[in-house]
Amino acid sequence: MNISKFIESGLLSIMFTLSFSVIRERNTMINLLRTTLAASLFLVSFAAQACSLAAWDATSGAISGGPDDAHIIVRYAGECAMDGTAGTVTNNGVSAAGGPTDEPRMISRFYFLATGSGDATLFQAFADNAATTAIYTVSFDGTHITVTPNDGGLPAMAAVGNTNWHSVEIDWTQGGAIQLWVDSDANTDAADASGMSGDATSVINAALLGGIGGAGGFTQLLFDDYVSNKTTAIGRAMVGDASGDNNVDITDVIATINEVLGSSVNTGTPDCDENGVINISDVICTINVVLSS
Repeated sequence: MNISKFIESGLLSIMFTLSFSVIRERNTMINLLRTTLAASLFLVSFAAQACSLAAWDATSGAISGGPDDAHIIVRYAGECAMDGTAGTVTNNGVSAAGGPTDEPRMISRFYFLATGSGDATLFQAFADNAATTAIYTVSFDGTHITVTPNDGGLPAMAAVGNTNWHSVEIDWTQGGAIQLWVDSDANTDAADASGMSGDATSVINAALLGGIGGAGGFTQLLFDDYVSNKTTAIGRAMVGDASGDNNVDITDVIATINEVLGSSVNTGTPDCDENGVINISDVICTINVVLSS
């Protein structure tokens, strides 16, 4: 019998059985799931397949910026990620992916995972396509994200709560407010910190993502899911949405199981607990998301 069909049938049966007593019976669901998987599931993490820069261009449907790695690395969303430990990717108005062009306002969001301790520059926005005149700089010292306006003004700083994948969203406005969200959703949450741009004539023409100037003492700096908009808030990716359809349901549980078993690499966000590995804990995390929705 096909293992995916076997698991799917078992999970569907479990979901229906427990639908009337979700909270009280959650442990029962987890135990039954473990029993279903015991014959075939090895508790190992599953890393993303290696990707080229071309995999992140607009022509292949991915977001601007991309991996400079030549080996398999952990990723947060989709099939690709970027190892920025010793490298960066520039997104500008002349890049294949199509970057910012004379933007008086730019909203940028990315995910990063830092290993070890240090103090590194993760992101910069520039006034020129050559990325030489910085407008603002985003740094991480192991406990805080800081957005420093290089065109004058006031910085914004927000604390980082754990050592997992972190989301960072910055809303910069020419001569106006700098809003910062760290591990929070700009579509639903108030900014975690605010600053101020100091130059009413600055415009953004390029952005640089990665360990700018090196890893700053960190063992590894990984990046994923970079998005930039002109005016619209981006928000966080949906946790547990392994299939990438903006909904978390039983199909995402099955998709995550398939990835743990090594039969697929999901296009959504299977790392439900956001700890940098995809294993049985993510299956259980996704079940809990389904049951709580």
